[in-house]
Amino acid sequence: MTERTRKIFNIAGTCFGLAMALAIVIGLTVTYLKNKNGEYYHVTKQEFLEIAEGGDDDELLEEALEWTENLCPIGGKKLSKAPVSVQYAQAMLHLDMEVLNGGFSQFYFNRYHTYGFQYEAAFRAAGLDGVADLYLRVQAYFEEIKHTLPSGSDIDDYTQWASNSRWDEFDEEYADSQEEIAEAIAAYIRSNISDFGD
Repeated sequence: MTERTRKIFNIAGTCFGLAMALAIVIGLTVTYLKNKNGEYYHVTKQEFLEIAEGGDDDELLEEALEWTENLCPIGGKKLSKAPVSVQYAQAMLHLDMEVLNGGFSQFYFNRYHTYGFQYEAAFRAAGLDGVADLYLRVQAYFEEIKHTLPSGSDIDDYTQWASNSRWDEFDEEYADSQEEIAEAIAAYIRSNISDFGD
């Protein structure tokens, strides 16, 4: 393990408890975000178009994550009824959020792989073939060790599981392409902008 990898893992391990709590709070907030009138979070098609044309990728990705999660809550039945472009954007945004927050080990520990997202197809649709290939390698690795995945939410069990693996290698590869990934997801949303918004 390189010194850089060790530092990344130490930071991730130290912050994991806070990250788990934050992920839960963000998940609940995003899923149930309401405005002052008690209505669920909405973004109109015109608002999405204006955000897309504004050129701020971060704002576009944030709005897309919140809107898709309210349209199609994880584990909800609406996901299969959403346009494919919305399903793909949501898949990419969720994987990106999880991996950047706590790595691929956290992605699997939080059971994101069980929600029916088509991650490989989504990244390929956005022109991110390298990320799709990385995802397939990570998925193959997970298949080899999934029997060791802790069944509960104990932090010590997770830490042991995450440290006895090749997760760091995958996390570094993903992080090295993060800027390209964000730009490509934003470009994918812009190219399908008519599918986004109420």
